[in-house]
Amino acid sequence: MKHLMKMWNPWWIERKVPASKKRISRPETLETILKLLDIREVICITGVRRCGKSTIMYQAIDHLIGKGVEPENILYFNLDEPFEDKSIGLLDRIFGEYIELHVPKGRKYIFLDEIQNVKDWEQWVKKFYDLHGEDIKFVLTGSNSSMLSDQLSILLTGRMITQHVFPLSFKEYLDFESFELKDPDIQRNEILHYFNKYLFKGGFPEVVLENDMDINHLG
Repeated sequence: MKHLMKMWNPWWIERKVPASKKRISRPETLETILKLLDIREVICITGVRRCGKSTIMYQAIDHLIGKGVEPENILYFNLDEPFEDKSIGLLDRIFGEYIELHVPKGRKYIFLDEIQNVKDWEQWVKKFYDLHGEDIKFVLTGSNSSMLSDQLSILLTGRMITQHVFPLSFKEYLDFESFELKDPDIQRNEILHYFNKYLFKGGFPEVVLENDMDINHLG
């Protein structure tokens, strides 16, 4: 488990988030989430698979390190891995071994990706939220459907703020292509060129980043 944590948290060694993790910049999507990092409430990022939730997490981590948060105070863990134990005991183990590794002082930022894969995760988050107060900030991702359970609304009402992430808008796609929109009338043909590419590739970041058109079509 500790080896896995070190692999998923390269900033503990490199003191920064690798560029390969940050990928497409989405400032408008990211800005709202960054504003919520300083408050106590749990942030839950929801959206369909492959819409860029994990990338937003990495960009938020990069922002925290840039603001002076010690890299060891930030834990990222991907719960989409095929662990045999998907009970809240897995979360206890993750948190316990993280503390053994670093014993971080001050506020800890816990990023748990695809949290819906752990049964009764809501109970665990509520317990730690109530127990540790401002000392722990949770940032979670989950699928849209998993964030609609009765258990979630009962246990985390008033404790969690949900932010929805969508696939890339056409405007974000143009930013990725480094196309500056100045005059739609004059640039009409260029805009149509990129719009056709956008329609073909779609707005899923991983597909947009893939240059092989055959793979894009399969995606």
